[in-house]
Amino acid sequence: MDKGQHSAGLSVRPGQDVASELETARRFVEHLSERRCTDYLPDEVYTRVIRGLCLPAAPLRILDIGCGIGNWARRFAALGHAVWAVDISPEAIDYGKRTAPNTTGRIEWIVADLSAMDSLVIPKVDLAFGGGILHHISYAATAELASKLARMLVPNGRAAFMEWNVLSPTNIVRSVLRHWRADTGLSSNERPISPITTSRIFGALGYALEDMYAISPFEETTGRLPTVRGAFTWCAERLLRRLPWQKIDRRLAWGSHFVACFRIAS
Repeated sequence: MDKGQHSAGLSVRPGQDVASELETARRFVEHLSERRCTDYLPDEVYTRVIRGLCLPAAPLRILDIGCGIGNWARRFAALGHAVWAVDISPEAIDYGKRTAPNTTGRIEWIVADLSAMDSLVIPKVDLAFGGGILHHISYAATAELASKLARMLVPNGRAAFMEWNVLSPTNIVRSVLRHWRADTGLSSNERPISPITTSRIFGALGYALEDMYAISPFEETTGRLPTVRGAFTWCAERLLRRLPWQKIDRRLAWGSHFVACFRIAS
């Protein structure tokens, strides 16, 4: 496979072309580079999510889908796991390589579109992880991706995702105001997905839901949001998270984000 190439396919929602998505990624990398930033989430978010995956001590083979600049890949590699970090953006991959110098040999950086996932020349992996990728693509494309991943996972392997939650008051407000796009580089085709929809799509393809929980990375540090909206979302998130939604159904994960972990049948 030519690692310098990408193809159109699953990377965007209907009506959004690959060139637009690549330009958005380029601007976002430029935004991070200007600020000499290598992380855009608080450290405790990465720690909490990775701890929640309950990874064994023995080295795993991990596929980081839509890795961006490699925030997750770097942390998986630091734990001693072998990581294949895949993204459609050459700029993001290049930035990831430059900002992860101590992971040589543990991360293989690959420029590829989601449509080429099952043609990657890599061994079967124990875990496929996506940190904010499903909200870039349609439900049909999510189902196609899940199908491809099922063929890439070892028997009883896992797929896990951290996603924007459409059920969250935070994202309802953001969707209405759309102010948040200006300072994050997010594109107009990005739309949050619900935990219920994610569970339904993967469940229909033979995955069993292993765990699902809410997480609110941006509300943990309210200074990162405009004052009025930050105050509203901070209060709303905490009020809703105190209610026993997940005792009724664990797919009702109230938070600006949710983490969903699935296991493929043997």
